[in-house]
Amino acid sequence: MIKLFRLLTVAFLVFITLQSCSKPSKKAPVSPESVTVDSPYIKTSREKYPAIASQNPPELKNGLQGLVKLFVEHKITGKTLKDKDTSGSYIAKGTGGVIVHDGRWFIITARHVLVPNKDIKQFTDPEDPDEVIELKSTTSLGTRIVIGSASAKPSRIWFSIVHDIAVLEVENKTQFALAAILHKDSKAPINIKPNSKLIEAGAEVEAWGFPAKHHPQVEKPSISSVTPKYFVLNRALLRGFSGGLVLRETQSDSDVVKTPLGIISRADDQANQTTVLDWEIAKDIFDAAISGKKLAGLVAVSVPGKTKVGGLDFSVSGIR
Repeated sequence: MIKLFRLLTVAFLVFITLQSCSKPSKKAPVSPESVTVDSPYIKTSREKYPAIASQNPPELKNGLQGLVKLFVEHKITGKTLKDKDTSGSYIAKGTGGVIVHDGRWFIITARHVLVPNKDIKQFTDPEDPDEVIELKSTTSLGTRIVIGSASAKPSRIWFSIVHDIAVLEVENKTQFALAAILHKDSKAPINIKPNSKLIEAGAEVEAWGFPAKHHPQVEKPSISSVTPKYFVLNRALLRGFSGGLVLRETQSDSDVVKTPLGIISRADDQANQTTVLDWEIAKDIFDAAISGKKLAGLVAVSVPGKTKVGGLDFSVSGIR
């Protein structure tokens, strides 16, 4: 009898335990399995990352805000010496100055950063890095623009066929991504009014650019010579500075003021110098682009879109 009683007790306890386990606990926390998707590029959880859940760009004052690195993949299609169709690509790295104007965000840079060189006739075979493809003729050009490592997308670009300058507008809904990687100068926003009186031989200036991957580098060369449209720095800057800014510090009352003098165009290693486009010319092109004003030599293209460069079809796209 005692053994039977013990067996019944054990059975009853097991039954009660199983019943209690089968009922959901009201105190147990519920982990959300769904992920909030506010952008086709960035997926976040509001519960885990409330700081970036809204993904709204900051409201910035008008002016030059800072710098961003640009990666551009240029594609060239043409015919080989044996009359075979072929294509190849090369990567251009450069720098852009971020300008905010009435809520619109733009990037100003050198044209050769965004537009491929149609005169290139040799490039490395993408399938065999040891082989070089030589073109007899070029039939079309293409460009894919990546703004830093962010998901910011270009919506339109303008470029001059006269000067080495280009302007890129950032798509509104991806401005927040650009803001996250924007490298701001301590004096930002910088007034973008040109001042050609500050461009004088012998003056020490600041050259800002992205030869490095993530952070801008500042060099302090001097102006060696001045022409009506360009001026020359007394050293060759590294690859990646193209499209970067040249600034000059001056003292105004008790404040230090930085003024943009130009856009870095090309470095000449043999001559140990760098050519810089005068900011007055760059600003005239920028003003014409954002206002829709017609300007000789200024070409506009939507992204993605197509236009002509030197008589060749030129396609432009953003990140995939």
